[in-house]
Amino acid sequence: LTFASNQRTTFPAGPEFTYAATWNPATGQFVEYNHPSHDMFCGALVTLPDGRVLVNGGRNTTVRSSLFDWRNNTWTRTPDMNDPRWYNTSVALPGGRVWTVSGSGGSGTAERWDESSGWSRLTGINWNTVTSEPGYITIWHPFLLLAPDGRLIHFGPTDTMHWVAPDGSGSMSNTGTTVPGSHYPKEGSWVMYDEGRILVAGGGANTTASSSGDGTTGTSSTLAYTVDVRSGTPVVTSTASMNFARQFANAVVLPNGQVMVIGGNTSGLKFNDTGSILTPEIWNPATGQWRAAADASVPRNYHSIALLLPDGRILSGGGGLGGNSADHRDAQIYTPPNLFNPDGSLATRPVLNTVPPSVGVGTRFTVSATPGLRKFAFIKMSAITHCVNTDLRYLSLPFTETSSGNYQITAHPSLNVMTPGYWMLFGLDAAGVHSVAKIILVDATTSVSVVAPGNQASYVGQSVSLQMIGSGPTGSVLTWSATGLPAGLSIAGATGRITGTPTATGTSSVRVTLSNGNSSDFEDFTWTIQPQTFSQNFPNFTGASSLTLNGNAAITGGPVQPGRHWPELFDEHPVRFPDSWQRGWRGRIDVRDPGKRRHIPRSCRWRSWL
Repeated sequence: LTFASNQRTTFPAGPEFTYAATWNPATGQFVEYNHPSHDMFCGALVTLPDGRVLVNGGRNTTVRSSLFDWRNNTWTRTPDMNDPRWYNTSVALPGGRVWTVSGSGGSGTAERWDESSGWSRLTGINWNTVTSEPGYITIWHPFLLLAPDGRLIHFGPTDTMHWVAPDGSGSMSNTGTTVPGSHYPKEGSWVMYDEGRILVAGGGANTTASSSGDGTTGTSSTLAYTVDVRSGTPVVTSTASMNFARQFANAVVLPNGQVMVIGGNTSGLKFNDTGSILTPEIWNPATGQWRAAADASVPRNYHSIALLLPDGRILSGGGGLGGNSADHRDAQIYTPPNLFNPDGSLATRPVLNTVPPSVGVGTRFTVSATPGLRKFAFIKMSAITHCVNTDLRYLSLPFTETSSGNYQITAHPSLNVMTPGYWMLFGLDAAGVHSVAKIILVDATTSVSVVAPGNQASYVGQSVSLQMIGSGPTGSVLTWSATGLPAGLSIAGATGRITGTPTATGTSSVRVTLSNGNSSDFEDFTWTIQPQTFSQNFPNFTGASSLTLNGNAAITGGPVQPGRHWPELFDEHPVRFPDSWQRGWRGRIDVRDPGKRRHIPRSCRWRSWL
C-alpha cells in the first residue's frame, strides 16, 4: 500500500483527500484506491493484528483517522482523535489497540485507540516533558517501540529516554539513560533488530539546526548506538559509526539478522537531493561493524521508504513531493549478496514447502522444507513513514529437524515480543542463503497449551487414572499423544486421560503433547512406579497434628493415644522432605490390611492421609 497526499506531483494544498494505490510485486501493477475524506500526508501509521493499516493525523494538523482493509481494498474513517496531530508516532499494542503521541496540534498529549470505543486521551501522560528538551525541533515523530515487558520505550531523538505505560490513564517515567553524547538522531533511521534490541543510526550530529536547512534539520551524522531493553533497564551502547553521514535514510532488517541502511543525504535538506548517499551500508550485530553494499542509482531522501519484501529482496522507493527534481515516483529493488554465488550467478535458494497459516505464542509448529536448514528468521510485516517503523521486529526462532526436511519450530512465548499480526518466515541454509518467505499470522487466540501435571508416582499392580488438562483455539480439533509412559499405561488421544495398570518398577521420562494440527504444546515430567511394599529411612521428624485412617486400614497396636509423640509410632523414623509444593514430612508405619500391604503416611499443610 502506498499513499502521499492530495497532489500527485506538488506539495499538497486544499481539501482532505489522498491519492493511494496498491502495488503487486509479482506483476508490477498499481491499482488506485484513493481516500476521499482524509489527507494522510505525514500522519502516523501501524498495522493491526488482522493486517489492516491504521493511519491517524496528517496534513492540516487533523483529528482524522482511517483504516485500510487489504481484504477488500477499502478505506474507512474511524472516530476522530481528541487532539489534531501532524508528524505524530503510533504504536500497535498486543491487544489490538493503538497508542499515539505528539505531533503538531497535540504535542503534549497521548491517546489510545480501541476499535469498539474510538480514541481516549491518556491523562497520566504529559509529553511536554519530552518536547521541552533541547533540539532544533522536538514536536516530531518521537522514537517509540513496544518493549518485551509490555511498556513502551521512548529512546530519541530528544536526549532523555522514558518508559511509558500505555494502559489505563497512562504514565511515564525517566529511564535514567540518555542518547549518547551530543547525538540528536532526528531524521535518523532505527529498527528493532532482535528481541528487545534497537539500532539507531544517523540523523543530526547535535541539537543545532543546520544553517543550510529550513530550521527543522541538523548537520548529518555518522553516529550509531544500540538500546537493549530486555532487562527492564535500558542499556545504551555506542556502536561503530557509519561510513557516510546521513539524514532521511531508512533501515531494514535482513533475514540473516543484519541491518541495512539505505539512502539519505549529507546536506540535511528536505525536498532536495544535494549530498545524496547512493551507497547503502549493512551493519552486523555480531561485530558492530558496517560494510558498503551495491550502489543505488536514484537518490532516496526525505519522504522515501524501504521495506523487506517476502521474496527476501528490499524495496527502496519514493521521496520528495515538493514539485521539483527531488521528486521520485519510482522505486528500486536490492538483492542481498547472499543470494548470489561467488561467480555472480544466482544461488539456489532453499524452499519452505508447508507452514501453518497461523500460530500462537508459545506453541510449537511444524514446517516442511529443504533439509539441513540452519536458521529460521521471523520478521514482522510493517508500515513505514519518515524513517519511522514501529511494527518491524526480528526473531530467530529455535527449532529441531525431527527428520530430513521436517522441522518443529518453537514460537516465542510473549505477545509483547512476537506481536499479533502477519509475519514472514524465512529459512536459511548452511551457506546463509535465505528462502522466499511464507506468510504466517500470529494470532493472539491461536494458542495450544498443556497444564503441567507434576511428577507422578504409582504402584505396580494398582490401576492408574490421570486426566491431562489443556486448551486450544475455539473450534479446533485437539489431539493428545504421549511418549515414555511406564509399561502398562496409555493415553486416550481424544480426551487426554492416561489409564492402565503399571507392570514394572522404575522411573520414566514422560512427554505429553497436545496438538491442533498447526501448533502444539507439551509438558515433560517423571513417573515413578514403586513396588507394592517398600520402606525408606528418615532421620528426623518435627511433628504433625493428626492422622486420618480410611478404608480397611488400621494402626498396629491400637489407635494413636492423646499426647503420644508421633516418632514413637513410626517403624522407621520420619524426616522433612521437599516436594514440588513445599516442605512436608514422610515416614513409615507398618499398617496391616487384608492384603498385607504397607502404607506410607504423608503430612503437609492441607491434610494427612494413609
